[in-house]
Amino acid sequence: MKRVLLLAGLLGLAAFTATALASPGQIAPTPTQHALSVGDSFVVPGAKIGCEVTRRGGSVLVECRRAGKAKGTYGTFFSSKTVRVAKFQSSRTAQVVFTAKQRGKWRVCGGQASTARVAAQGCP
Repeated sequence: MKRVLLLAGLLGLAAFTATALASPGQIAPTPTQHALSVGDSFVVPGAKIGCEVTRRGGSVLVECRRAGKAKGTYGTFFSSKTVRVAKFQSSRTAQVVFTAKQRGKWRVCGGQASTARVAAQGCP
């Protein structure tokens, strides 16, 4: 029995060592955290996604959408209290399609908002 456990332990150690040696540099980098203020924006390189920190109705939001023409794409508007997803009908008109409260209820929306700013405020 001791030989079986010793053999199993040695095989496990060999497998672990082989895996570690086969993938050097595969350790995940430590992420960098940045503090952003209202008016700041950021892009995700290679992903064609951009975000901006805004203030709407007294709340600070992070608004993200795909780069380029807005028509036909989706944007997210989230704060510490809410999350909304809107589909852009044009560069200024969006339809909220989903809204939720953080750790709370959610709902799918209908109707069209008159501007992208309204999309950030919830279902019409």
